[in-house]
Amino acid sequence: MKIVARKQILLLLIIMLFTACYTVNEHTYLRIVFNDSKLNTLYLIKYIDSVQNRGFSVPDSISDIFFNGDKISDQERIIYFNNSPKEWYLINFDATPCWIESIYNPDLSNGEIHDKRFISSKELERVRNRFIDEVLKKTEIYGKEHHVPDSVLYNTRYK
Repeated sequence: MKIVARKQILLLLIIMLFTACYTVNEHTYLRIVFNDSKLNTLYLIKYIDSVQNRGFSVPDSISDIFFNGDKISDQERIIYFNNSPKEWYLINFDATPCWIESIYNPDLSNGEIHDKRFISSKELERVRNRFIDEVLKKTEIYGKEHHVPDSVLYNTRYK
């Protein structure tokens, strides 16, 4: 009987150890989406890489703020806005055409803001509108000025 009780206690301790070490750390995101945009995701990526971020490299200090030493995925980009307010947006392309995961604005926080609880609705709206005006609209204007066919510029599911 004592051997069975010891095994049960040992099993209980092992289970407690595993659950303490392997808890799920839920990471939230701002999830600022642009579902009303008709831009093609692939064209937007090309624009950001070749026009918006041309000659731009993300400083290690900023990369550490967003990734804590991890690497950026192929579906993510960091965009820097150098006019006031100076801030960085981490965007993801796994939704059409993209969405904002988080931002870094040293005037608002010492670190990345990825949770809507830590930013006012007014600031969220400002971030959303800034992205629309300074990225999405400029992408569309650039495409039109460079005679990019609508079939490339826009998502074909909206036709």
